[in-house]
Amino acid sequence: MSNKPGRGGVGPNRTRDQRTSLTDGIKSMFSWIGPKAARMTVYEVLLQHYIQFTNVRPQTAKRYKCEVRRWERLAGSPKLFEINADHFLRFREAALAEDLKPSSLEGSLKIVKAVLRFAKDSGWIDSLPRWGKPLTIETPPADPATLDEIEALYRIADNAFRPARGSVSPADWWRAFLCLELWTGLRVSDAIMRFSWENVEADKIMFRASKTGRMHIFPRCPIVDAHLKLVADWDPDLVVGNPGPRMVTTVRDEMKWLCGQAGIRELTPKALREACVTNWLIAGESAGRIIHGTGLTIAERHYAGRLQILTEASQRFQ
Repeated sequence: MSNKPGRGGVGPNRTRDQRTSLTDGIKSMFSWIGPKAARMTVYEVLLQHYIQFTNVRPQTAKRYKCEVRRWERLAGSPKLFEINADHFLRFREAALAEDLKPSSLEGSLKIVKAVLRFAKDSGWIDSLPRWGKPLTIETPPADPATLDEIEALYRIADNAFRPARGSVSPADWWRAFLCLELWTGLRVSDAIMRFSWENVEADKIMFRASKTGRMHIFPRCPIVDAHLKLVADWDPDLVVGNPGPRMVTTVRDEMKWLCGQAGIRELTPKALREACVTNWLIAGESAGRIIHGTGLTIAERHYAGRLQILTEASQRFQ
């Protein structure tokens, strides 16, 4: 019987206990390679063993290759037995010199660390190198769309050229999208590619966020219902969307153009999400539930515009 784990294997998101439970299987599979493996680079281990063993999806494998190539380029392609704390320091310094964001460079190192753990579990190296303290990743403060800005977009929607389908005009689509985003705070990818009529029940909207898998419930109200009717003929399955990723780009681009037409700053769908969380938080509801995945403290820090006044936001759409 194979000791190979299912999809995910010993990937970078595995817990310590999960990795420990796989160690025996890894050693039994790869002990035959012996000392020569220590002379491989991280990228060579990734290509020849790690990707196959962890059984990751092709798109994930492509991302892993990209991240580890960055390590090889900036850290100097050290062999497994050569890697020490200096290589991690060199990588961080070189990555910052190239204006790489701390979150991006630590993301690359996350994959490198996973491969090194895999090598240790396989018996190819005796111990893991010290990789230093991760750089602090500062999240910029939220800058939510104001209700005045959303109202300006709502009023200028007659100027929109896209998206359109059948009897649903661009203006109707945008007004429905703005209302639903302000009410639910869905991530734009969820709103466009996954939010379906099956999520719309008689008295509520229920949606399982793709990022966290958590179910979230939003009450229906007459204003939301009126805007759902605007897009009733858009698609038999998706409320305002299309399963392809191209429409997400279309929405972002058209939104920027509409902002110019409305004479307001350029906004993104994320600004609508932040506006949703801000107004639910002000109204006293659980912002953690609304933003699909974090607790109230994180929601308040990263999504809430604390200086916005309490307003019955949905009344703007009457």
